[in-house]
Amino acid sequence: LYEYIFDRPYIAGSLARPPSENLSLFSAGEIPYFAPSYRRYLVLASVLGVAVIFSAVLWLILTAPLRRLANEIEEIPAVMVTAVEHKPSRTQPELSISLRTPLSGPVALHLYDAATGELLADTSIQTEARLPVPAQRRLLLLSEAPLCFPLLDTIEASGAGATIEHPLAFEKLGALVGKPIVLDNIHFEPGSAQLRADSMPWLDALARALAGDSTVSVTLYGYTDSQGNPQTNLRLSRLRAEQVLTALLRGGVAYERLHAVGMGSQNPRASNITADGRARNRRVELVLSLR
Repeated sequence: LYEYIFDRPYIAGSLARPPSENLSLFSAGEIPYFAPSYRRYLVLASVLGVAVIFSAVLWLILTAPLRRLANEIEEIPAVMVTAVEHKPSRTQPELSISLRTPLSGPVALHLYDAATGELLADTSIQTEARLPVPAQRRLLLLSEAPLCFPLLDTIEASGAGATIEHPLAFEKLGALVGKPIVLDNIHFEPGSAQLRADSMPWLDALARALAGDSTVSVTLYGYTDSQGNPQTNLRLSRLRAEQVLTALLRGGVAYERLHAVGMGSQNPRASNITADGRARNRRVELVLSLR
């Protein structure tokens, strides 16, 4: 290479080759010789090759910290997700609802604030569900399933992070035929046949269940306590039974399937001496029968 660059003669064996000869190769067995016209290109190619190698090495050195930083950034999301999954935080109690026996269709759930009547949640489940609920509140859970008697349960929500287990046990309407059912979930204004507003959600659910099973008829029996005039009590008991009948009729139950009877103060459930006993005697009972 020194000879090519500095224009010195190339000697092979005992024969000297002058640099002015414009030959690229000599006879077999001799080292090739580049003429002076190619030396400048060889030098340029050598310089460029060295520059490329130097640039590549310099680029690798300068970008090494950036590559390490990029690898660290890619690992951050996985670490954050793992931390969230293993350290959950709940600020509200949770209502865990499950079915004691499986049903053929979905179960509709309506969660109310017991104090205000506000609807807090409205959803449906197949077998189980978890619902966040307000802490330190008294709640009403209305549950309804096809061809089943609707349920209305009172739930006391505890502090934050607690889990309230609440299994549901439905009864088929057909299994209740002939059994008197006290409608404890309906309420009347004092001394009146006017239904209170908080009775309507459960009555609407009862109407939907009865409307879906046309094989049964419904008889409603109204009762009062023993205080007051017997004739007045008889009339009031019938009016209250008819008010429930009207609500079921509006909910889609056929009129020919409904009957209302006033019983006055007959068949008391408890003693009429105490206020609690009289409250239990003021009621409406439902009896199902096959058509």
